[in-house]
Amino acid sequence: MLFKPTNEKLWDCWMYHEGDTYYLFYLRISAAGSWWDGISLATSSDLVHWMERGPVIEKSPEAKWLGTGMVWKVGRRYLMNFSEEHPDREQKVYFAESDDLFAWRRLDPVCEPDGTFYLFDHAKSSNPYPRWDSLGVFSEMTDGKLTYYAFVTASFQNDRLPGRNGTLALLESADGLNWRCLPSPLVTQGEYPNYEVPEHLEMNGRHYALFSTNSKAGFRYDAVNASGHTGGTYYLVSDQPLSGYRKPPHANRLIGQNDVYNVTANYVGRILRVGHETLFYHIWGDPKVDGAFGTVKRIVEHRPFELAVKYLPKNDLMIGEDLLGPVSADRFKLVKDDGALPPVKWSVGHAAVRFEDRGSSGALIAALAVPRDVLTLSDGRFVRCRLRIDDGTGAGLVIGEPNRLYTLFLDVAAGRIEFSRLASGWEANLVQEVVQTSPGRLEYHRSVDLRLIFRSAFLEVYLDDVYLMGVRTDSPIGTTHFGFYVETADCEFSEIRVNALR
Repeated sequence: MLFKPTNEKLWDCWMYHEGDTYYLFYLRISAAGSWWDGISLATSSDLVHWMERGPVIEKSPEAKWLGTGMVWKVGRRYLMNFSEEHPDREQKVYFAESDDLFAWRRLDPVCEPDGTFYLFDHAKSSNPYPRWDSLGVFSEMTDGKLTYYAFVTASFQNDRLPGRNGTLALLESADGLNWRCLPSPLVTQGEYPNYEVPEHLEMNGRHYALFSTNSKAGFRYDAVNASGHTGGTYYLVSDQPLSGYRKPPHANRLIGQNDVYNVTANYVGRILRVGHETLFYHIWGDPKVDGAFGTVKRIVEHRPFELAVKYLPKNDLMIGEDLLGPVSADRFKLVKDDGALPPVKWSVGHAAVRFEDRGSSGALIAALAVPRDVLTLSDGRFVRCRLRIDDGTGAGLVIGEPNRLYTLFLDVAAGRIEFSRLASGWEANLVQEVVQTSPGRLEYHRSVDLRLIFRSAFLEVYLDDVYLMGVRTDSPIGTTHFGFYVETADCEFSEIRVNALR
């Protein structure tokens, strides 16, 4: 959404922070390449605007491709891990070091499965290869000395179910380079088809194992969405750092998508500790393995053993020119108005738009101003408003262009939020994404703050600063029109702002 390299394709990312600079390392496909052939670097001082710095690691000539990693510091030097597939269908983890985060040198140690806890021989797996990828490194004081640990995506030894052996591995190291395998930290094996890009997070003495997975990669595991593919970043919880990780009793997905043609569009989330704050970031992908780095967010404990992703105020730097201006009745037009009476009754006053239920549904649309300046991100929009729904089904916002309108709909009656196409000009159907909200989040007579950020085919939604939904559409979302959609409800929209991105 915010950053795409000029002449490369971007995929999995990992960040490091030092001083006033954020370092974004990412898997790349070079202009002349066909698959992940190296790692490149971009830097930023504000997490919104990024500068390309170019390649820092090339894959080995004999490797088929290069995979995800992480950067951490040991003493005065920086270490990076990444995986490579060679020989064919076998992954191993390799390392590099740097003195300044820009120039990197490969090192000799190689980290691979032990063949005891974790599967080494791909002939014993029905997966394309036994996974061994991406060390999520963290440290703990053990017997008075610093010990490094890592979560790794792996396959465990299981001859009975060789296609259901994805697991989270645990490694231990004294120097960050030479690792030995420990038993898996999971309480129960086989709950997910695989565990990709794992990381450890500690908050208030509680421990979380973050990872990505998707039902497309294996057996169905998500009872909530058994009708289609589900994927994203999930977490497990434990009272201790090295064992006891289990599913929490509530929903445990942080980001993701359901029922879409590309389930990995909004998939791998990573964390970065900066001072007293933990940042959360991810990329947006597409079927051509060409991603874009998204907005950086915050991750917090909503309550013990329950995480929430929230809006990061730094992203206000994206807010550009006001495109809506004062809200007036002559700016808006009902999309459906073919009966004896309009399908909804509406009025404008005191910078608010008020709707009264007439037992039907309707959309009120206005054309937006065109930004005077063609800025870097002016093809996107930043939308904010307050919404109070007093009764009925629900209401929401409309974005897009006349021949392709989308709705972000708050269905208070069902306690969920929907992202849909606005079909027939007035009826919200063709639902693409649904998020069931937690109790109390959507209530009648309660005002909520809505925030939508979208650019190209990427959209993210916040409710009262909590990230609720991310969607990648099958074509770019239009930026020319904005409006409101109401379905059998009395409601009021206020504090309405629509801005270009910059």
